[in-house]
Amino acid sequence: MVREGIEVPDGESWAEVEAVLPAGGVSFHNLLTIHGSEPNRSDTPRRSLAIHIRTENSRPADAPNPVPLIQLLDNMDYNPLIYGS
Repeated sequence: MVREGIEVPDGESWAEVEAVLPAGGVSFHNLLTIHGSEPNRSDTPRRSLAIHIRTENSRPADAPNPVPLIQLLDNMDYNPLIYGS
């Protein structure tokens, strides 16, 4: 279970919220939101798309243990520009 490996800071709480989506549904959440889904039991592959939105004036915050994907935000091979002003 994921919860067992995460330390909740004093004064904070842990809440699990179920979000059942219909086929073709969409979920929007923060990059740091822990999320998951049950195994795909259908005969068709599950597809996903992740889009991270920021301006050219933003930068990833320095953190002692950054999320590995944040390190790739400036790498256009992994994060191509899909809209420019």
